[in-house]
Amino acid sequence: MAFFADNTKSRQELINWWQGFEDERGARATLRRATSLAEIVHVRYAHQLLYRLWQCQEGPVNQDRVMMLCGVLSHVRENEAKDSFAKQLARKKGNNQPVFSELRFQRLLQYQDIVQEPLFYQEIVRAIHQLGFKANIADLAHSLYYWNDRIIKNWAYDYFRTAEEPAGKSD
Repeated sequence: MAFFADNTKSRQELINWWQGFEDERGARATLRRATSLAEIVHVRYAHQLLYRLWQCQEGPVNQDRVMMLCGVLSHVRENEAKDSFAKQLARKKGNNQPVFSELRFQRLLQYQDIVQEPLFYQEIVRAIHQLGFKANIADLAHSLYYWNDRIIKNWAYDYFRTAEEPAGKSD
C-alpha cells in the first residue's frame, strides 16, 4: 500500500503531524529555515513523522524523503485538500494566468529527486508560497515521496487540463 493514499493510516498520521505544528511553532520555524536534508534531520519534530510512518507498517520508509517532506510541509499554513497540488498550481489568478507559470512548472517536472536536487526543494517551496501557503498536503506528500515518471505525467495532465479551463471553473 502506498504512503499517504486515500483512507490509509499514513495519510491520517501525516495530517495529524502537520496539524501539530500549531503546538510546535519553534520546530516549524526551524524547518522553514532549513534548506537541505542536513539541516532538516536535526529537527526532532521531523523525526516524529518518521516514527509515525514506521508504526503504520505500510511498507519500507525512505527516511530522507520523509525528512524532505517535513521541510516542505512546514511552509504550508492551510491544508486545501479539494484539488491536487498540480491543479492548484494551474489555477488562474487575477490576470487569467496560472498561479505558477507554465515555464516554472515545466522546469519543475524536469527534476528527478527531491533529496538529491536542492533546487527541486526550493522550487516546491516557492510554489507553496505562490499558492498563498495553501496546498493539498496529502497529495503533495504522496507525489514528492513517490516522484517518478508516472507522477510527473499525472501532474502534467492535471496542470494543463486546469490551465485550459476558463477562470472560475472547477471539477
